[in-house]
Amino acid sequence: MAEAEAVELLLERAAIKPTPENETEARNVVALLGYLPLAIDQTAAYIRSRKISLREFVGHYNKRKDRIIAFKPTVSDYYRMRTDALDHSGEPESLSVWTTWEMSFDQIKTSDSGLDTDHLRHFLSTLAFFNKLDIGMDMFQAQYEESPSPPSWMEIFVDSDYPEWDEYSYQDAVSFLEQLSLIQCHQKSDKHTEAGSPYVSLHPLVRDWIQLRLPPKERRDHCVEALRILRHYIRAGQRRSDWPLLTRRALLSHLNAALYFQAQFIKSWDDPRYEDLSGCLQTFVAFYTDHGRYTEAEQTCRKLLDCVTQKSNSKEEIISAEILLSGIHFQQGKYSDVEKNMLRCNALVTPSWPLPIRIGLRKTLGRCYFKQGRYAEATSHFMWALNEQLTEHPSTDPDVLDIKESLAQIYRNQGDHEQATAIYESVLEDCEPENPRIWRVMVNLANNYRAMNLSSQAAELYEQALAGFIPALGPDHPSTIETQLFSAINWCSMGRYHIAEGVLQDVVAKSHKVLGPKHPDTLKAIMNLAMLLDRSGRLKEAEAMYRTALAGREESLGLDNPYTLRTVERLVGLLWALGKVEAAEALALRGLRVEKRGSVEEQMRALDVDEVGVGDKMRDLSLTVSRVDVEKGGVLFGASEVLLRQAIARDEAALERNHPDVLDFLRALMLVRKKQGKVEEVERLVKSLVERGEPGG
Repeated sequence: MAEAEAVELLLERAAIKPTPENETEARNVVALLGYLPLAIDQTAAYIRSRKISLREFVGHYNKRKDRIIAFKPTVSDYYRMRTDALDHSGEPESLSVWTTWEMSFDQIKTSDSGLDTDHLRHFLSTLAFFNKLDIGMDMFQAQYEESPSPPSWMEIFVDSDYPEWDEYSYQDAVSFLEQLSLIQCHQKSDKHTEAGSPYVSLHPLVRDWIQLRLPPKERRDHCVEALRILRHYIRAGQRRSDWPLLTRRALLSHLNAALYFQAQFIKSWDDPRYEDLSGCLQTFVAFYTDHGRYTEAEQTCRKLLDCVTQKSNSKEEIISAEILLSGIHFQQGKYSDVEKNMLRCNALVTPSWPLPIRIGLRKTLGRCYFKQGRYAEATSHFMWALNEQLTEHPSTDPDVLDIKESLAQIYRNQGDHEQATAIYESVLEDCEPENPRIWRVMVNLANNYRAMNLSSQAAELYEQALAGFIPALGPDHPSTIETQLFSAINWCSMGRYHIAEGVLQDVVAKSHKVLGPKHPDTLKAIMNLAMLLDRSGRLKEAEAMYRTALAGREESLGLDNPYTLRTVERLVGLLWALGKVEAAEALALRGLRVEKRGSVEEQMRALDVDEVGVGDKMRDLSLTVSRVDVEKGGVLFGASEVLLRQAIARDEAALERNHPDVLDFLRALMLVRKKQGKVEEVERLVKSLVERGEPGG
């Protein structure tokens, strides 16, 4: 029924005035009812008899759907003739939605379709525990083919002459249910099937009716069965590199629905019949995480923790679940939480524990330390994990490649680009073609090229990676968004700001939506958009973006985090360009005070060298001053000078000497030295900028 007609029918039968507000509420109600005329007629009578508003009905339905579905209007256009009792023979009876579907359900048992009616009714009941739309045949086929002992009711989908899945038997079953108006059938043509794959959908009220007619125990059993089917389906799909994106999205909707029903109908995990559910939940956590659905992954992982605690209270199972949860928190940027939890777990683990648990702990800690700039600690954990992994697996094992890739990232961030390149290239050679890992390695190798100022080579790899990520994972997946961010940064390095800005604006918007406004990757995108605006000469816009990034990073990561301090450095340089020198000095001093790498005095003395930068070969004036001198302003703008010198020294060690980041800080230092009246050094800085390819210094 069309929406306009459905709204008109509801308002008329419920005797409600067709005001704009009532029409808006009515649209919500008829959508809930699936635009079914009988259900609308029945609901209107229920609303009228109970004297409730349209706005109240949705909540009312969720709490009392069993009574509403079974409600019979005293006056209705929908009747059947009673023939089930002599004293009522030939008299009309008002129909409810429940009555009409029960009649269809009864016909399954009395039909001469040749199908096993008990199995067919079981199949229909299981359908009600997925999402109501696009339930594919391949979900059930995966359960039949993957399970060591498929459920007996699936025999209706097996050819009697051959003990294997038969698509035509499945189509016979769903076609019969469609004839009874209990489901709708359709096909989706794709590259994996010549004739198209059969799909079924349920009316939302039919799904509710099926669940409500089942006794509590059977509801739980069908809910568990849906979870098992989804687990086998995911595991089958994970072995396919060409699993279509639309299939993945449909699966996410079924997974969301099945876990929602689990929360409703399964309150305890300690039933012996649910022995395999912890394995189901582990599969679901990994699937959600791989698709960037971190909120759902965390919720499911907490279910897993409850499950293993209630079932066995096994320390090994609990720690494994804790590692999974910390992996999700890592993706959310909660590095301090990850470190605290993994150190707590590591204290409980002994050398006799299974190697995967011990390696999982070390790898998670290593990644956490890497993100915090604690490279020595990260290297220690990764090297331990690598050596242990190689005792049981070949060098081409995916887990070994994963650790090697993490070590390459550390080398890259420390400026050892040759070593990083060698590792990335060896990992690429050992990766299976079309495996998403290969695209991630391409991105990391491109980042390494970008650090070496080889922007053209980097751009080619970013494009190849995006050509893999977008069809496989979708444009809104975190891996796709991150690759677009790196590509935009590369365009900035090439001076192609008009291209980069559009990409960065898109990345910021997507990151807000997918990850949240305070996620580290969202803040990274904002930071890089600020840098683009800075280099484009739009300084006031850049200042606002830098301050947004700084506030977010300080709140989520802390001011002493390397990423936060880099935001401080960029903002200090911008404030000098804007002439806000006092604000720049105050911020620089604040940044120096919180750094973990020694006191301000030690940092300044360490920079008392004869070179402005590692590769500059420029004489410098003495900078030996005390911490008190800086904090009391005894040295004119000393904090800004020290902060910028540190940034130059760090970036020249990790990047090429003519990298845009190095040039930005050299220009900012030149402004500081000019304000200090250091004419000769200003001239040397100008000369150095010209030598590095900066026109006019």
